[in-house]
Amino acid sequence: MELEVWLHGKHVAMFSENRRQLTMVYTGVAHPICAPLVSVAMPFGAGRYSDPKVRAFFRGLLPEGEARRMLAHDFGLDESDDMGLLGVLGKDCAGALVVQPKGDRAP
Repeated sequence: MELEVWLHGKHVAMFSENRRQLTMVYTGVAHPICAPLVSVAMPFGAGRYSDPKVRAFFRGLLPEGEARRMLAHDFGLDESDDMGLLGVLGKDCAGALVVQPKGDRAP
């Protein structure tokens, strides 16, 4: 599964999972501005970011505890499925960040 990461209406990164390992890489739209784009822990231009750094950041966007269990159940997902949960909940992240399935209409 691949998800697109949007910031202030621009597609800035791709977020993917392969064999339960999460990775993120910035797109050509992201510009080196001498500052982090998505996270301080993942500044622009350092190549592909991988677990556990990527998982820690994106998991932090999701609900925890009972709310997470209920939402996972409602969407037919396992509560440990960070990628699946972000795919259905990522359009409603706090702030200017949007995480959505690849190919969905631009936010």
